[in-house]
Amino acid sequence: MIADVLKQASGALALGAAAFSVSACTTVPAGNTGGGASADTKAALCQTGGVTVLGLFETAGRHHCTVTGPGAVTLSVDPEAAAAGPINPSPWYRFELEAERGTGFAVTLDYGDYRHRYNPLIEHDGDIAPLDAARVLREEPGNRVTLSLALDVGTTLVSGRNARTPDQIAAWSEAFARDHGFESIEYGRSAQGRVLEALVAGNEREDTLIVAVTRQHPPEVSGAQAFEAFAERLAGQGGGRDARILLIPLANPDGVAGGHWRHGARGVDLNRDWYTAEEPAVSAAQALIEAEAEGRDQILFFDFHSTNRTVIYSPPDDYAGRGADFLAQLRALYAAELSNPPPWEGAHNPGKGTSKGWAISVLEAPGLTVELADHAESPEIEAVGTLTADAALSYARSR
Repeated sequence: MIADVLKQASGALALGAAAFSVSACTTVPAGNTGGGASADTKAALCQTGGVTVLGLFETAGRHHCTVTGPGAVTLSVDPEAAAAGPINPSPWYRFELEAERGTGFAVTLDYGDYRHRYNPLIEHDGDIAPLDAARVLREEPGNRVTLSLALDVGTTLVSGRNARTPDQIAAWSEAFARDHGFESIEYGRSAQGRVLEALVAGNEREDTLIVAVTRQHPPEVSGAQAFEAFAERLAGQGGGRDARILLIPLANPDGVAGGHWRHGARGVDLNRDWYTAEEPAVSAAQALIEAEAEGRDQILFFDFHSTNRTVIYSPPDDYAGRGADFLAQLRALYAAELSNPPPWEGAHNPGKGTSKGWAISVLEAPGLTVELADHAESPEIEAVGTLTADAALSYARSR
């Protein structure tokens, strides 16, 4: 079947043997160097049949490229270096194909010991669409997948998730702050010196603080989208009149810029660093949150992520601290409003340095990790985000 896919992809090509002999033996190792690429930097990874594979741009995956035939390449999908232990299996890919003419093209993604997780999105001339499932051939046990592409002339972006660059996220934050009267503050710098930005609103004397964080793990786009729905709902409902609101829309800018699966620039999973706070992005976030939390009666803490299903990771089932009644209210709202409410799992990753665990132990707040399914549809993402905001505002107004 692989041969059939390669034949389909390369059928439009009319390459001479000489042309193929130059490119077929070319292998260009070009993994990212830890997020240092700028938004306007690109590098050719390999070329065949009038198509150049480009990487090393901001948010690009970490790939090595090998030409395997006329109009066919294999790209390794490599994780960033991890400071300790195996990396969580979030195999992220993102690369560009520059075509001199309309043509078929086959890209085999080689995940090594990992498995295919993210369905491909194809972007050309501003239009984004998922690749037809019939053009995605998965080899069992799933560590190799071949994409059969029909390229138009020009640049086509192939990506596992519809990610944004740090500059694009900053533009969203700027527009959000302008439209809703939030203040944008720089609360620190990342390990690579990128700005850490938070959005705040509400009377500083309010008894309730609502904190929301996202993008600790770069490819977890559906969670970030739910965070944005949450933020828009809070702002649209005038949440700043009833609570102090603190939003962190990009907790790991180095990882996002570097196309990382999981970690920051120094190979550390930020959502395992909240107990030791050795990473600048984590320690700066903690300092800001603790300063905002000081003297408040109630604190609600949400960290938005993505995984293979929509699920809520909550405090232990026997949690009886402050805000325990909020957990019951949120769960009841999900059950009443969602046809398929997310399951709740208490004590997820206890003692492993998650933001949720830190919120419970340090802030004495009912920390929640809100996980959206990787491929959740927009209505589900919107519903989870807005219902979570509704519950938080209702709770703040009842105090």
